[in-house]
Amino acid sequence: MTCSTKKRGNYKEGSEETKRERKMQPTQLKEKKVWRNNERKEKEKKREIGARERVIREKFRRGQKKK
Repeated sequence: MTCSTKKRGNYKEGSEETKRERKMQPTQLKEKKVWRNNERKEKEKKREIGARERVIREKFRRGQKKK
């Protein structure tokens, strides 16, 4: 027998998300990667803003204590 009788897309290993990704068209996959990248960038931006605010707050506190 040849291997051509094997079913394709019948993966048991991997998460549901990876199974869905295997069935996706290349354009869909690219869009998903772009979306993930944008999410990551937004999180990093929020983290930076939070850090800046913390620094400002700390400087303000120190200034108040000295007076």
